[in-house]
Amino acid sequence: MMMNNGGNGYTDGRIGIGNNLPNNFVPQARLHLLQFGTGAANADMFRTDGNNAVVNQWQLFTGPNVNSTTQKFRLFNPANSVNTVLEARNPAAASSLIPMAPTSVPALTKMET
Repeated sequence: MMMNNGGNGYTDGRIGIGNNLPNNFVPQARLHLLQFGTGAANADMFRTDGNNAVVNQWQLFTGPNVNSTTQKFRLFNPANSVNTVLEARNPAAASSLIPMAPTSVPALTKMET
């Protein structure tokens, strides 16, 4: 793990996590996950686990400052449900729900060479 706390405004407060980080590695985002080098070829890059009795969600908020943000979207799993919902928010209108039920996801097919 590498934490960059300073140097210039562009890289302040960034965290890089990975295996065998190069000596010159600089995180390119606030949280940068790097999966190169040794280790499993098909590593899980990101995972969250949550209690199915409650809503589990990821959200994006933006605004001019920390005290004045609005939710732009959230991806969530309703409590006790197998469905996943992407909800886009428009502050000037009602929210737009895009349900992603397991039956609506197309099946993945293997490509032969």
